[in-house]
Amino acid sequence: MYWQNKKILVLGYGITGKSMISYLRKKRAIVYIYDDNLGLSYPESSTWEEKESVFYLEGIDILAVSPGFAPNHPVVSYFTQKGIPAIGDIEIAYTDREKNDWIAITGTNGKTTTTMLVDHLLRKLGVNSQTFGNIGVPVLDAVEFNGIPVVEVSSFQLEYAPTFKPHIGVFLNLTPDHLNRHGDMQGYFMAKMRMFLNQDREDFAIFNADDIWTSKGASMVPSFVMLFSPSGQDADVMVRDHKVYVHDRLLWDLTGNPRFLYPPYLEDLLGALSALIALGYEKELREITSESLSDFVFARHRMEEVATIGGVIFINDSKATNVASTIAAIKGFEGSKLLLILGGSKKDTSYDELAEEIKRLGVKYIALIGETSSDIKSSLDKIGYSQYELVDSLEDAVTLLWKKAQPGDTVLLSPACASFDMFNNYKHRGDTFVEIVNRLAKEYD
Repeated sequence: MYWQNKKILVLGYGITGKSMISYLRKKRAIVYIYDDNLGLSYPESSTWEEKESVFYLEGIDILAVSPGFAPNHPVVSYFTQKGIPAIGDIEIAYTDREKNDWIAITGTNGKTTTTMLVDHLLRKLGVNSQTFGNIGVPVLDAVEFNGIPVVEVSSFQLEYAPTFKPHIGVFLNLTPDHLNRHGDMQGYFMAKMRMFLNQDREDFAIFNADDIWTSKGASMVPSFVMLFSPSGQDADVMVRDHKVYVHDRLLWDLTGNPRFLYPPYLEDLLGALSALIALGYEKELREITSESLSDFVFARHRMEEVATIGGVIFINDSKATNVASTIAAIKGFEGSKLLLILGGSKKDTSYDELAEEIKRLGVKYIALIGETSSDIKSSLDKIGYSQYELVDSLEDAVTLLWKKAQPGDTVLLSPACASFDMFNNYKHRGDTFVEIVNRLAKEYD
């Protein structure tokens, strides 16, 4: 067994870290644990030493790194400069799984929905599959899984997956995000591309032809390339007049599934369909038709309809943590009937493009919250848009927009920012929004 008797330092004592600890101990590794908030724990110890003790460890063979630890973290840097390899849970699972039948989904936006769609459609076809990683079972459980593992993969995870190569990889899109970690868009792009560059001619690399970054990736890989196009340009899988085509062959008519014609979900669906077509299921997909989507359950906090109060629809899109995701969201609405909640914790991001789109659509009114409220205000002021107000809390934002709204309007939480200034994460923010709206609904009744 590869891990047996290896001295492995696990960095992070969160969900991923605990999963690696449990797995590696079962493989009889000698496991040390380090966490920034707790310090250092020695094998089989229930106590924590002070943080600085980690720098005195000798004989460590491998770093098992949780994705929250950047490569320039002092502990990661200290050991990697000594030549000690740094890997994550995906690399461990890939090393130990006998078959390379992984389907891996990456991109800035839409990873979760696409991963869920691939799994949903495989199950509709009678194929045993399971989602692993952030949205499902811990990825290390895929080692013994007797079916097709479908995994959502982030750029942070790929930094610690030096040899991971999925049999089918899907790259949905790339827009500015996490640049404080990756440095610039090229660094972010190359972090995503790592798994595709590891592929060989028997693997499939699926790219969005409409995205300038992902289409760039199509020219770099050694694997078989497939392209999909939500805009209808010539590609292996494309949409024209609400119909999905595989080249010139009609696959599905989406007229009866209007939610999947909404731009972000259309992109996700085409990525998922491309993955199944790469697996050889084109004929079977045609037989089950688009009706197979009728019972698909969307992920929470992504365009989640919360309630309709007095004819006003409230939608939770808290997972929109970057500008591109929010732009994609608001394009699906009539601007004059859209009231928007924007703002959150700071990233190295410009809001000028979002402001331009808000003005172009004629968004009715905006409530600005959080650390970035003044930055977004500056971008709106620059283009002469004045239908906004800065407020102190999410509850104040909901209250303000409820007063401004008329029957037929939509109040959309799509912040274009991370949530860490006021909330634990985007889920906490979304849950808080749902609670506020549900209280408002009770008061209205």
